[in-house]
This record gives sequence, structure tokens and C-alpha cells, in this order.
Amino acid sequence: MSQEITTRNKDKIVRAINIINDPIRKTLSPRGSNVLLNRPDGTVRVTNDGDTIRHIVRSDDEFEQSIIRLIKDSADRTHQEVGDARSSTIALTSMLSIEALKLLEEGYNHRDIEKNFNLFRDKYVKEIQKLKTPSDKDNLFHVAKISANNDEEVAHNTIEALDVVGEHGLVFFDMNKDGKETIVEKELGFNIIGGLQYKELLLDANVFSVVFDKVPVLITDKKLYYRDESESILAVVKEAGYKAVVIVAREFIKGSDAVNSLVENHVANNVKVCLISDPNVTESENETLYDLASYIDGKVITERAGDLVNDITIEDFTIVKRVFQDPAKALIVPVSNGKDLDKRIEALHKLLKKDKSNVVLEKRLASLTTGNVNIFVGGSTVHEVEEKTDRYKDALNATRKAMTDGFVVGGGVTLLKAFKPSLTTSGYENVFKRYSETIIKQIAENCNKHEDTVVQIVKDNKNKYFGYNALTDKYEDLLQVGVLEPLRALEMVVENSISTAITLSSIATYIINKEDKKDDK
Repeated sequence: MSQEITTRNKDKIVRAINIINDPIRKTLSPRGSNVLLNRPDGTVRVTNDGDTIRHIVRSDDEFEQSIIRLIKDSADRTHQEVGDARSSTIALTSMLSIEALKLLEEGYNHRDIEKNFNLFRDKYVKEIQKLKTPSDKDNLFHVAKISANNDEEVAHNTIEALDVVGEHGLVFFDMNKDGKETIVEKELGFNIIGGLQYKELLLDANVFSVVFDKVPVLITDKKLYYRDESESILAVVKEAGYKAVVIVAREFIKGSDAVNSLVENHVANNVKVCLISDPNVTESENETLYDLASYIDGKVITERAGDLVNDITIEDFTIVKRVFQDPAKALIVPVSNGKDLDKRIEALHKLLKKDKSNVVLEKRLASLTTGNVNIFVGGSTVHEVEEKTDRYKDALNATRKAMTDGFVVGGGVTLLKAFKPSLTTSGYENVFKRYSETIIKQIAENCNKHEDTVVQIVKDNKNKYFGYNALTDKYEDLLQVGVLEPLRALEMVVENSISTAITLSSIATYIINKEDKKDDK
């Protein structure tokens, strides 16, 4: 391994910024351009989805690639929080990073840049928050529509899905193998906060979630510790002809013989294992286990009643339709609900009437009454289905954020109207004025409009929702026509773009590790 050490090189940094920013900024707005991607596997794809483009863009120069990766990370932080707005993050990160480099050349110290950039960010975000409007169902539809590149079918199906699953429920995507039509299939499912604790139990090392279909589930309030307990469970499952098992227990003791045995069997492909422990289950409170049993028409193997985990039969398991688990949660979909489920839901409603602020009761009721949705995306080709699925995911994530945090008008208008010279300090006014105009000017350019003219017309109008609508090619009240985006998405775009520009301006030396080439002899 050798190292290449170099000082800051502005020209190469700007080239790297342009490599990632140029194709992505041109996709902004409904009139933005498409990009033809030649993927590493030899296939091609035409898309204007910023996430897809971001994923494939790279430079063969390792120095430039390190800068590209830095900007990608900025966009990824936004996406992880709000599930959208990567393109805007990249556009603003790129613009402000270049401005930061110019400031350095003019003699500004990077510490001074950091201080003043942070001061502006805090004040600017507060101004953006003042432009927030609370969410309602019609406006949520518009948020979904904008995020889905103005596809009304995607927006309608997204809102329909969210009506079922709510803010935190699960939506699964698959290809409709039988036709071009997209089908939305709703089903109930029991939600548990207990997520994946052991990466060894993944089914695919590259996918951080697992899905089991038609699998036996064992529910117990025991802490599983001993090897003979786990081996007994595995033996019963295997003898009954099943190749996977789901165990919902009060607790799995990490490093215990029981857990080690279960992991070993999973890795060896003897019996695949999914382990779920609900953090709400304690020695004194295990009602959520009985909620689950009631939901899937099963039973609880309980320590108090003297039931023994190492003395069970296949009748102690319940076969369910599907189990999903990711690092944050698990979902169990029954073949059919239990006979006493309605009574249990009614009992919880009565308890909540007496204790309206009981969060535990609210969570238990939500687990029993919310559901999940399967969206089978239709299309003529695999590429069309992939592109449409991307739009569904963007719409879903953006709409969820708008449900919780409210929204602002999009099209770069909120960024423009939130800016005031008083938010900046001496020497930085023009930098942040240009920053606030970046998105609206890029949209104007993509629509073949004169950028400064669009900015001036929007600025001069006192209506805080007035802006240029790229879809209709009109100046209008963007709130009324539904050009909207989640408030939290815009906050994250600002926070991450400014943070990355600060980081880039603070780096004076770059060290790149390279593999040594071996001489062929």
C-alpha cells in the first residue's frame, strides 16, 4: 500500500464537483432533462431520478472521486432523514463548495468561513420555518405528486397506501409479472419495534432486511439462554419439514449458547432463523406477546405456566403468511386473524378512554389495527418498472415527512423568499444571496427561461407562495396549485449542503491510499 499526498487543488476539486453536479442539476423540475446511464453490468437506463444518477457517477481519478464521494455523502444524509431531495442537496452543496473555495483564494480563513456559514444556516432555517403550512390530505397528494415527477397515478396510490399504513407502517414493492397495470394490495400486519440485532441472520449480506413467507412462529415470554432450548425448537421445526423459523421472545441473551446455536444453524443453512424481541416486554409486562398471539391466532409459551421451550411440538407454533424485519422493526402478517382479536381491540379502546395519555396502550392498539400494503408495479419493461418504483419510493418518503412536519412551497421559491441580507455577515452577503437563488435559477435554466428575470418577478410579488410553476410554465400561487415539498426535506438540504461546504473548505491536504502494483515475473 502506498500513499499519494497532495495539497488542495482548486481546479481538480471544481472538476469533481461538476462531474456529479452537471447531470443532476439538469434534471430539476418537470421540464428537466433525462440522463442516459451506461451501468457497470452493461445495461442502459434513461432516467431523471437524481438518486439513480448519483449512484453511478464517478471519476477514474482517485482525488476527484474522493470529492465526489464527499458530495454524495451530503445527499445521502438528506435521503436517510427524509427519503428525498438528493438532487437539491447536490446542487446546493456544489454551488456553496465552489464559493467556499473562492473565499479561501481571496484570503478568508476556513475557521472564519465555518463560523459565518453556521451563523447563516441557523438564521436561514428559522426563516424557512416561518413559511411552513400545516398538512391536509389534498396537500399531501400534491407533495406525493411533485416527488413522483408529477405522476398522478403514483400520487393516488401513495396516498391510498398511507391511508392504510399511516406514518410508520410498511409498504412493499414488487413487479407485477402479469401486466402493465399497477396493483395496490392491502393487508393487516402486526408491528413490533424489535428490529434485527444480529447481522449474521441476514438472508443477503447486501440487503439489511429479511422476508420469510409461510413460516412457523413461536411466541414465548422466556429469556432464551440454553443450547438445549434452541436445539429443541430447531428440531421440531426441521422434523415438521420447515426450512425457517421465527421466534418472538421476551429476550435473547447475546452471546448465550441458545443464540449461538440459532446463528450457527442459520449460517449453515440448516434452518433459517428470524429472532424478534419486543422492548415493551418485561418480567412484569408481557401483554404485547398476548396481543400478537391473539392477532395470529396462536399461543404464548409462558414460563409462569410451566410451559417448557425444550418440550414443545409443532402445534405450539403458528404458520403465518409473512414476516418482515429490518434494523428498526418487524411485521408479522397472519394467514387469518384470531377469533378473539376484536374483543382484545375493544378492551384496549376502553382502557384508553380511561387513560388517554397512556403511550404503551396506544402502541399496542396501533400494532393490532394498522396494516401494510403491497404495491405491484406494472410496466412494459424491467427498466420502466424500476424507474416507476423509484418514483413511488420518493413520493412515499416525502409524503410521510410532510405528514409529520408540514410543508413549504417548492420550486426554489421558499429558499428565495426566506433570504434576507440581514441573515448574513459582512463579506458573505453575495455568497448566500446566490445560494438562495440557486434552485430557482436552475429550474429557470432547465425551462429555457431567463434566470434573473424569473428571480426578480418572484421576488417582487408579496405573496409568499407566488412563484414560477415549471409544469404549467406560469407564474402563480404555488400553494393553490400544489407545488409543495416537506419542510423537513428543505431543512435537511440547507443543513447538509452548508455542512459539506464547510468540511471541504477546511481540508488543506488530501491523502489517497493506493494498492502497490506487483511486478510480473
